[in-house]
Amino acid sequence: MIIGICVALLVLLVLVRNYRPRGELERIMVSGTATYRGEPIVVGQIRFTPIPPSKGPLTIVQIRDGEFNTSMNGGLPVGNHRVEIKMYRPEEYATLGRSPGSPGPEQLLPDKYNRNSELTLNVAPGTDPFEHRFTLTE
Repeated sequence: MIIGICVALLVLLVLVRNYRPRGELERIMVSGTATYRGEPIVVGQIRFTPIPPSKGPLTIVQIRDGEFNTSMNGGLPVGNHRVEIKMYRPEEYATLGRSPGSPGPEQLLPDKYNRNSELTLNVAPGTDPFEHRFTLTE
């Protein structure tokens, strides 16, 4: 009896995890690493913006000790995304004010990785989980 209940709960868990209401975007868990000049980005941020015709919200994730993970955001919507990466000084980021209107931390990467980024990431359906390395050079 207990085995039957456990099997039923496992089946239910699988069904619930894979269920998407009609029209809801398929999302894939994406994680990986981000380095600049061969060193891990200690504190930073990655912005994933869907490129039309891909759909979905802007997704922003934190980089900590060279690693990022989209699980807190529910993953990335399937499709092509423009990628912007920012890097900050850990000491400055830790002591920065968080209220609206506060100045942001100094961004340390060249604009070609954020403001003028041409970086993209294609998130294909059925690739959950997905790992990617962002290796930035000068």
